[in-house]
Amino acid sequence: MILKEYTFQQKMKITEQQYTNINKLIIKLRSLLNTNHFLDVDILDKEKLSLLINLSKEIKLQFQNKSNTFTPLKGKMLANLFFESSTRTRLSFEIAGKLLGAHVINFPEKGSSTEKGESLISTIQTIESLGADFIIIRHPDSGAPYAITKTIIKSSVINAGDGQHAHPTQALTDAFTLKEHLVNLEGKKIVIVGDINHSRVFRSNLWTLTSLGMNVVITGPQEFLPNFDLTKTLPSNIKQKQITIEHDLEKALENADVIMPLRIQKERHLSKLNQNLKTYVSQWQINETKLKLAKTNALIMHPGPVNEGIEISANLINSPQSLIQKQVENGVFCRMAILLSCKKDFS
Repeated sequence: MILKEYTFQQKMKITEQQYTNINKLIIKLRSLLNTNHFLDVDILDKEKLSLLINLSKEIKLQFQNKSNTFTPLKGKMLANLFFESSTRTRLSFEIAGKLLGAHVINFPEKGSSTEKGESLISTIQTIESLGADFIIIRHPDSGAPYAITKTIIKSSVINAGDGQHAHPTQALTDAFTLKEHLVNLEGKKIVIVGDINHSRVFRSNLWTLTSLGMNVVITGPQEFLPNFDLTKTLPSNIKQKQITIEHDLEKALENADVIMPLRIQKERHLSKLNQNLKTYVSQWQINETKLKLAKTNALIMHPGPVNEGIEISANLINSPQSLIQKQVENGVFCRMAILLSCKKDFS
């Protein structure tokens, strides 16, 4: 759907006034962020997060306008380095870069020198030496994007997911999508269900959603739930009452405005985890019956990819209450906003 709607040859076109609005947001964001990199959402307070959401909104609103071509990354190079499988994140960065005028290269781990034993740092230094202005990296090791920022000189590094640590661009996408539909998130209740312990999406979303005033309820099998104080990883102004761990799914879903099931990440599980899929589906799957426990018009989200029929029933994925495809669509605009915000040495 997204490839058909946003062709790589299409350019973003905006009026002079729209350009002024977008440019003002970019200038303010670059000043406040004061970094060439985007590694995690912990650099965002409510003001910065709101500015990024507003920039994403402006880009989306004016995307198909038929005025002046807007290609601020023309002549720049964006390198996608994905050391883990990805569809949505990799393609949305590729589309975002090309729509902004950048030349995009996709680094294939298979067939590269990493198979011959080349280190991650050597690979990154090679990519930078070849002229990459942006390095988009997904890596199975938590902290990998931070490590490479210590060795590069000019490139901007954007974290597209590192181990179980963080997925900041997905968190921004989810926050933007929720703001589109609920407008004011203050006091709204979101229930996040499932594999919390292994989810980098959860860790990043917890920061952004509580910063925007949402109450987050976490639920799932005991072995999937965190065994540490979550508030210690959050801004000091976040109140304890904003985060609840509930062991009963039915209680958790009461009066929920939003439900976000998470994928069971079998590739990250230790063999000692005793949860089996049949038991999980019967007790924790979000389906039509469970949805009735939430508010009448409760929204459904999922960061993807979806294990269809496991954490969520197939019928709900494309239901009127589902925002799952909107999350995919909005990922392009949010990643465009991030690209424009973190690189400071171009006009």
